[in-house]
Amino acid sequence: MKTKLEKAINFGFGVAKTQTAKDSLISLVGSISSGFLALVFTAIVARTLSPEKFGQFSTIINYILLIAALNDLGIHQSLTYFVGKIKGKKQEDWVRFALKLLFGLFLITAGLAAFFFWAFLSNLWQIDKDLSFLIFVGIAISSFYFFFVYLFQAFKKFLKKALFENIFSITRVIFLGIVLFFTNLNVFLSVLAVIIGELTSIIFGWLASPVKLARTFSVKFKTKKIKKLLGFSKWLGLNNLFIQVYGKIDILMLAWLASSFTTGIYSSAARLMLAFPVIISSFSSVVAPRFASFSDPLANFVYFKKVFLASLGLAVSMGASMMIVARPLIYTIYGEAYLSSVSAFRILTLAFLPLVLSIPATNSLIYFFKKTSAISFISGFQLAIVIGLNLLFIPKFSGLGPALSLLIANFSGLILGYLFFAREIKIRKG
Repeated sequence: MKTKLEKAINFGFGVAKTQTAKDSLISLVGSISSGFLALVFTAIVARTLSPEKFGQFSTIINYILLIAALNDLGIHQSLTYFVGKIKGKKQEDWVRFALKLLFGLFLITAGLAAFFFWAFLSNLWQIDKDLSFLIFVGIAISSFYFFFVYLFQAFKKFLKKALFENIFSITRVIFLGIVLFFTNLNVFLSVLAVIIGELTSIIFGWLASPVKLARTFSVKFKTKKIKKLLGFSKWLGLNNLFIQVYGKIDILMLAWLASSFTTGIYSSAARLMLAFPVIISSFSSVVAPRFASFSDPLANFVYFKKVFLASLGLAVSMGASMMIVARPLIYTIYGEAYLSSVSAFRILTLAFLPLVLSIPATNSLIYFFKKTSAISFISGFQLAIVIGLNLLFIPKFSGLGPALSLLIANFSGLILGYLFFAREIKIRKG
């Protein structure tokens, strides 16, 4: 009789041979290389700029990415669903339609966001209002950047997705090097480097797209099609709103309730946490299409268990290693000026572990059980906790405040997610 250890080893080898594991490996390797280049970029910017200027840079980038992400109204997640369910020419029609709709939306949101920054936020954050036009361009470019990320994910083109993300990372580092060779780096040029990197990736995405996009602007808007596209994503759009605000409100609230210096110190730790979203996104991009393809609850549950074990191993290994290397990592990357961010880094590490563990429950609820309303409820609940606690914690704990808020909110969301998943399993059994 085989021992439990032998069974576990055989199970592990079986999982490693699956297509999910192969796709995950491609995404992980791509994410690691892209993440390393992101660290290089962040280290150069942080070391060259003062903590105060780095805080301003982080605030602007968070604002751009927040508005760009909100721009899609859940369209990207809907694209993953429809591409997974239909084949042939209909896939191309949906992709072109989604891209044109996104173009129309960004013109509105980018314009309003740039004006709002010029009229109000620039004074609140004490940032030069002349950066308004750069913010408009940044939102436009970032909106299309996100579109191609989800497009490659929907068609399971994980190698192209990895190349797409690495082209962005490589280009902005090269641009930064050119700037430093000829002139002094400032906030404007640091933001411009990010925009140039995304634009280069978009060009690659257009050429490497699994769908011919040349006729996109000849597509006609149809009310029924818009309703169908947004009908699936209405809860995902709301959920996306909660998630994007949730993930970026810490720095934006620090810039308001504290100082640019405190924001810069906290941002240095928060940016090292990008390893978590990158890996979570890469892993989710692999498992989401498979959860969407299941029609049998048993098959969904078997796959769920495999994903859960992988998430658990990932969370334990990442958490332990990052807690140990916190101080030497920050000193090596940012220098002595940013050592006060070590405590925030360790708290943030603990805060991000629940997000890794929630991957199987979240993707199963969205793509198999179609319980997008449950995910929206969880995200809204977490957002309310974070905003409320930030208002209390930032004045009291300064840069540690947002980290403590995220820690409490993320563990609350993890518990709620598995409670919703358990309820769906119980309903199916009944």
